[in-house]
Amino acid sequence: MKKLFIFAALAFGLAACETKNEESIDAVVNGDKAVEFTINVIAPEAEETRAADWSNSAAGAISNGLLGAPNDNVTLRYILEIYDAAGRPSNERYIQYSDDRNVSFNPRLIPDRDYTFVVWADIVTRSAEGQPWGNNLYNVGVISEDTPSGQLRNVTIYAENWKAMDEMRDAYTGFVTDNLDGAHDIKVTLTRPFAKLRVVTEDMAAVNALGVVPTKAKIVYTTPYRVEFNAMTGTYTAADNAHKKTHDTFEIANYDSNVANASKALFTDYFFADTTGTDKVGFTMEVYDGADELIKATEFTTDIPVKRNTLTTITGKFLTVQDGNYAIKVEVSNDGDFATPEIVENR
Repeated sequence: MKKLFIFAALAFGLAACETKNEESIDAVVNGDKAVEFTINVIAPEAEETRAADWSNSAAGAISNGLLGAPNDNVTLRYILEIYDAAGRPSNERYIQYSDDRNVSFNPRLIPDRDYTFVVWADIVTRSAEGQPWGNNLYNVGVISEDTPSGQLRNVTIYAENWKAMDEMRDAYTGFVTDNLDGAHDIKVTLTRPFAKLRVVTEDMAAVNALGVVPTKAKIVYTTPYRVEFNAMTGTYTAADNAHKKTHDTFEIANYDSNVANASKALFTDYFFADTTGTDKVGFTMEVYDGADELIKATEFTTDIPVKRNTLTTITGKFLTVQDGNYAIKVEVSNDGDFATPEIVENR
């Protein structure tokens, strides 16, 4: 079942409620002489027991139940920054932490001026008992509580802690510019700034018959990645060859554990990609068994298309067929419901 977010705006009275899927977040701002606004985020399935393993390599952090378990030591961090017409940030950055997705922001602004409201939501951990949430910055490296407002214009990949098959890299962002010329609603819709990539092998039955278990993998990107993202404009810096990523040997997560052994996700990743679909990636993948013996290496030399807020899936027989064909599919969303493919290619 797909999780839902419901966002209600409460400022000078109750505003209309709207339901979205888990891939969008609505922040509603009401303006008046003393501008105050509240964002309520409600996940109707938050009380369900989460699975012991990630259940769906296609889905993001929330669908996979990363949040909400008792003492899970992770939470969502919501950040709001406000910019004036000249692009100057307000003195204060507004931050809330919430496991159950209920947060409130209450800035006071001068009316009849243009403002840009920029929101970022990501997953952070508590570094030690008693320490505040977000004390250690997990998925991006420049947003912190002890530096001036304005960092959402320069969100930078924290490459040192960028791991493969890691749902904690999931994040959401959005912005809107409006003139506060009286009490009215301003809606900011958040979507992922990342593309998600996964490789799924379809020959697990043959591998299992041989008594071989794919346990570890290594990924070496042959194409560079985009390093910086401006959440105020929704734009990215260009990728350059100084930034290429290698995921040294990592444990293959137990995705799709409730599915028959016909297929298995060997690799997933999140990274910045623009909205045009022109970004391409290439990489090599090595898969190992529990004894660290190489099962097979695959080189993806063709351009793999990736696009912001979508899922690129590469499927084929990557463990038993040398230089076999594989299919590439780019989905319009990556919340686990992929009825309408946007791009389908066979390579």
